[in-house]
Amino acid sequence: MKNFSLIFINLICCVFLITSCGGGGSGSGTIPVIPTNIPTVIQEGTPTAVPATGTVTGRVFETDGITPIGGAFLILSKSVTVSPGFMAEDSSYMTTTSQEDGTYAFQNVSQGYWRLEMWRNQVLYQSNPGTPSGAANVIVSDSTIIVNITYSVVSTPIPTVGSITPVPTFTPGPPSGPTNTPVNIPGSTPTNTPVTPVPSNTPGQNAFVYNGVIYNGKGTILDGSSPITSSDSKIVVTEPQEKSFQADGFFMIRGQVTYTGDMQYAWVRIVKGSQETSYWVRGNFEKRLWLRFGSGDYNVYVHRTKITDGNLGYNGDILGWIYYTPAVYTFNVTNNRSEDGTFYYPSDPVQSDDTNIHNLALQLTSGQTTDTDRIRALHDYVVTTLYYDDASNISGQRKKQDAISTLQNGTAVCEGYTNLYNALLRSIGLRCKCIGGSANTGYSWELHAWTNLESSGNLYLVDTTWDDPGPNDADPGNLYYTYFMLTNLHGIGNDHNPQDERPEQKGNILPKWKGYPDGIY
Repeated sequence: MKNFSLIFINLICCVFLITSCGGGGSGSGTIPVIPTNIPTVIQEGTPTAVPATGTVTGRVFETDGITPIGGAFLILSKSVTVSPGFMAEDSSYMTTTSQEDGTYAFQNVSQGYWRLEMWRNQVLYQSNPGTPSGAANVIVSDSTIIVNITYSVVSTPIPTVGSITPVPTFTPGPPSGPTNTPVNIPGSTPTNTPVTPVPSNTPGQNAFVYNGVIYNGKGTILDGSSPITSSDSKIVVTEPQEKSFQADGFFMIRGQVTYTGDMQYAWVRIVKGSQETSYWVRGNFEKRLWLRFGSGDYNVYVHRTKITDGNLGYNGDILGWIYYTPAVYTFNVTNNRSEDGTFYYPSDPVQSDDTNIHNLALQLTSGQTTDTDRIRALHDYVVTTLYYDDASNISGQRKKQDAISTLQNGTAVCEGYTNLYNALLRSIGLRCKCIGGSANTGYSWELHAWTNLESSGNLYLVDTTWDDPGPNDADPGNLYYTYFMLTNLHGIGNDHNPQDERPEQKGNILPKWKGYPDGIY
């Protein structure tokens, strides 16, 4: 695992004013919170000065301050400074590789706050030890600014092979599903054999059967008072209506967001201690919120938001936003299910509880007798059915990359490939997690996403994007297994650099799944 060092670079001097939001419903006067750990762009206010672009150049050196570092992967990522020491990131970034003499250059760098990071040799490096967060502030105008950096080691190498800890023993139950409708797989000949679900053992009204196990959802009410913490007539939750309750694995949330334009989404945060996951809702919504971090007490917040970096008229991926406090609703939920669902339960973009995804996975793996065969069958479907969506790499054109959208669109970038593959895996009881990081294409390091999955107590790397044989190529003779079930979680020749899940990366833009600040799990 390659690591980073960090400095902040201030490109002078566009100042944005953060003000209370005076229109668009009740709750005006509340202060928007720009968290330090989500991608955010602030577009309110009037810039006081708009300089031209600048150039950031310099050299990187070993700890002796003399020996240059060649071949280092450097990333200049855009940040927004709200107040001194209080940073938030958006999705803008630039990458380059240092030359043999340690020199590097970033051309046409726009105004704003930036920070520079570097990976090499699976060791964490840090610039200017002793400064807050290892950060050195540099003011850059529209001229060329030289930033020379000397690194000192602050951590030891991280092992290249690991495991998800803990990995509970999991025995797959019988397949389940709410219908017995045949599933037609694009690019294959239908067998006309319906997928027959196993009866759900008559679960209660709010219950759901996931991999043959009944999860009962919302249970005993602990506090029947109102969960409203900040009145907003345009964000209404109709279920739950109680402030505090018990639950078994998940609970349903229903309601309506009537804001339009950049306010049309609400953001739902599910927090247990230091762990957090999130969901997006808009319009008339109904979602199953999974309590993925085991038994115990959770706080669930529903926030008004403003999308600052959307795509396709807010119908595409969300890359930047701010949210407002206090939350419109706050729920206190006690999960009674003692089970680690972190890499097993569904998440907002990995919808392994979706009926179509579940039934598709059952059909694809029908007749397979081993985990490896099932993992391969799902891999083959993804790589021969999807094609890479170059259009989503165009600014403003990025489609939604969740599993359901990817299945419907038939095209995605690496994030969508990974979401769909992981949703298929989880829907038949296979434990996996999505990895965000960077990968070496042979020409440069690029941001990338792939899968780590658990089988027989071991972790394996699968990269369905890089195993794709070509645009919608369903010819079995063209299947590739170059990145299928690799025991080295850093790929072939360490060409995959996982960056999420690392404590030292928390708050850094790179490990984040776009639109999901605390990782996708």
